[in-house]
Amino acid sequence: MSACTVQVKGLTVHAGGLRILGVEELSWGRGMHGVIGPNGSGKTTLLRTLSGVIDYRGTVEVCGHSPKEARSMVSYMPSTPVVDPLARARDVIEAGLYGVSRGLDIEEAAEILGVRHLLDRRFSTLSGGEQRLVCIARAIARRPRLLLLDEPLSFLDLKNSVKVLRLLRELSSKITVIATSHEVEYVSVFDDILVLRDGSPAYIGASSNIPRGVLEEVYGVGIEELNLRGKRVFLPRDPFKL
Repeated sequence: MSACTVQVKGLTVHAGGLRILGVEELSWGRGMHGVIGPNGSGKTTLLRTLSGVIDYRGTVEVCGHSPKEARSMVSYMPSTPVVDPLARARDVIEAGLYGVSRGLDIEEAAEILGVRHLLDRRFSTLSGGEQRLVCIARAIARRPRLLLLDEPLSFLDLKNSVKVLRLLRELSSKITVIATSHEVEYVSVFDDILVLRDGSPAYIGASSNIPRGVLEEVYGVGIEELNLRGKRVFLPRDPFKL
């Protein structure tokens, strides 16, 4: 696997006559990149654009191609998968290999995420966290050059969150990883951050340089900043005060 460069210039996406995303310029290569922001800020729309799922205006290049032309080099995991209720976890991972010839073995991908024992169970009977792990296994099984993950840590317990973050960090040394999150707590795990608000960037740059005030303005709550082993960690201030 090798990294894939993402180049965006003058991007706009419209729905129902309204502009729901606008990014003037963005350039990302190998590494771990985060897209954060509140609900409805455009995070999912950006990932769907890069994956070639929706139409847009402007210039978007993925691995030197248009998003639709680059689909075989990209793996996109939506936040809410649409799966046949009778499908097994094995079937879900196998379906993700459609159109690629260099993918991982199903058992190998499942083993990496610790879900090999779930392969023959119906996907619909799994817990939310187990379903998320199966979907991540499906995403990495394609051996993509660009990995797009929408809310990969949702529903995961602490142990599995750490497992997934370590896996993504390892993958990001070879390929381009872009993941979304609602949570400010995960800012420091990314190399670069795009903060979206109402479909527009409020900040683009290194996660280590993000102003705390930007997060407070975007989320509309007080943010506490801590220093943990040289990393800036952000938490909601006074979460028990309503």
